[in-house]
Amino acid sequence: MAASSTNHGNVDLYEDFFTTYKFSRGPVLGCGMSGDVVLATSLTDPSVRTAVKILSLLTADGGVRNMKLFCQETAVLQRLSHPHIIKLATSAIFPGYVVICTEYCTNGTLTSRLDTLPLALCEKYFLQVACAVRYLNDRQRIVHNDIKPDNIFIDARNDVVLGDFGLSLSFPPGIMIPTKGMGGSRRYNAPEKFGLFLTLSILCLFWQMAASSTNHGNVDLYEDFFTTYKFSRGPVLGCGMSGDVVLATSLTDPSVRTAVKILSLLTADGGVRNMKLFCQETAVLQRLSHPHIIKLATSAIFPGYVVICTEYCTNGTLTSRLDTLPLALCEKYFLQVACAVRYLNDRQRIVHNDIKPDNIFIDARNDVVLGDFGLSLSFPPGIMIPTKEKVYRTMVDASKLDMYSLGVLLWCMLLKREAPCDRLYRCLEDSHLMSGIPEPMCWCLVSTLQLDPDRRHSAATLLKILHGIGFYCNIIDTL
Repeated sequence: MAASSTNHGNVDLYEDFFTTYKFSRGPVLGCGMSGDVVLATSLTDPSVRTAVKILSLLTADGGVRNMKLFCQETAVLQRLSHPHIIKLATSAIFPGYVVICTEYCTNGTLTSRLDTLPLALCEKYFLQVACAVRYLNDRQRIVHNDIKPDNIFIDARNDVVLGDFGLSLSFPPGIMIPTKGMGGSRRYNAPEKFGLFLTLSILCLFWQMAASSTNHGNVDLYEDFFTTYKFSRGPVLGCGMSGDVVLATSLTDPSVRTAVKILSLLTADGGVRNMKLFCQETAVLQRLSHPHIIKLATSAIFPGYVVICTEYCTNGTLTSRLDTLPLALCEKYFLQVACAVRYLNDRQRIVHNDIKPDNIFIDARNDVVLGDFGLSLSFPPGIMIPTKEKVYRTMVDASKLDMYSLGVLLWCMLLKREAPCDRLYRCLEDSHLMSGIPEPMCWCLVSTLQLDPDRRHSAATLLKILHGIGFYCNIIDTL
């Protein structure tokens, strides 16, 4: 975590946060309606300390409110860089709770100093917070929405830092925003926040999508997605356990089309699972830039559902092409996905965790694009992650998970059908089957479909060996 100050994706590990990252759990720094903030100290380097906000998902509303606060705060903090605004270290999703790790300010909150503040410090602190607010309002188009002494922290240099962005709002320039339901601490809020009744509409990230293709935060709108942004709702492109993906076409420019994944929050678990998938996928996609990984347009939170908008691939999924794939396309598609996996595993420390033909899309150039990152995991370098079933051990190298899936994908393309079972590694024992697969694709199957994770090549190693024999070097070199 200390080594990855620019890597703010969500970690999803089935182990306790403190055990996994070798931190000791210290005293409670603060308590609030949403959860506690505790001090965490590195067991390997006691000089490394962080403030860990722990938000429970085992609440009466099924964790919906806390998950929304988690999404909002992490999405906003990833965008900010200012000396008087709290710095995000990382965020994590665990079974039953989520955590947000920020810098630790050694001198506590402003609340603890109010009774002893000299005038000079009052002036200094006021100006520092004012500069932070100017940065938020004018440059980032963000309203903090909960400025109060409890959310002002004093660092080791005796400067103040503005924190707790769980109630923050993003807004387009000059927008008039509704006042009722904006939240915050009443004693510190402007009077108009408790007056007018208007629908809460932050017209936020869709405005940002139109204004900036590099800004992909979440929109929180209380209006219908298609009506608000003048898109027509087209046919269903795909259905899954989490929701549908539909085609949306701009009413003002029909050449603009996007794939819109709609995840309902009106589910038996109160929307917790779908909100978690939403948070995970948007947080990961914001970090990625690769020609064979789906591109995020924007994401949005609405009453009762959330949406994720990505590029539309005109030629559908790989599933629809399996029965007609020639060998040359099998080889090309395999290498393109392998290059995407190398980028994810080695450069971004991400495991896709759900590589299959349904999640491979074919674009207008007849290239493949890896999508659907709802189950993806972020992992520190070299970490061993838990598995639900014992194979040779209960902990495996995270980077080897995608490699097995990549092998199954190759099998599906070569055999022109979907995988018949969850023990496809047994196909390696079928000498008749394996003898009919040309090299080096047969070797690729053997290198990826091993039951023992230690015997699987990483994506980087596999591609390096293929490059060494002169196999599709043009693809491997450019990706």
